Amino acid sequence: MNVMLEDIADDMSKVMLNGAIGPEARTQRCIQLMLMAFENMPEATIETLITEFHVKFGLHMSDKPSMVDQSLFKFKLKHIDEEVAELKQSIEEKDLEAILDAIVDIVYVTIGLAVEMGLPFTNAFALIHRANMRKHRAPNRYASPRDSKWDVVKGPGWKKANLKKLLGGKDAKTSTDK
Repeated sequence: MNVMLEDIADDMSKVMLNGAIGPEARTQRCIQLMLMAFENMPEATIETLITEFHVKFGLHMSDKPSMVDQSLFKFKLKHIDEEVAELKQSIEEKDLEAILDAIVDIVYVTIGLAVEMGLPFTNAFALIHRANMRKHRAPNRYASPRDSKWDVVKGPGWKKANLKKLLGGKDAKTSTDK
């Protein structure tokens, strides 16, 4: 543990033992200290940071892969659509800062959905990355299903990532967590 995290842990112990402040104030201070510790953790993943956001705001999270209520899906899709519209506008305006903000917001919302569904995003990302690394660059736009010279495509024998093992090897379509 680095020195900063040790100091934060010491402070948290002192706060928990402090009878001079009420339980609500102690809880608030502990949350502040945990957030400080989180900010100083060098190995935090995007998924971990978004989980922190969900904890702070009391948003739904599942500890196992499961479906969520359809109203949550509709809300998330609407939110993603709004962020994509912001990205399109930022691109038209050639506003680099706004483009970056929109890209991060899209990632934030989509990984937030994975957190809410208990999906192991970081591990899935690694598996899909490995599968994507077995693709090849389209030689021209005519070899691209998206009609683009920028495309990377599946070659002969390419296999998609096996994500079922991350979902416990079961069909997660039947699992619902509301």
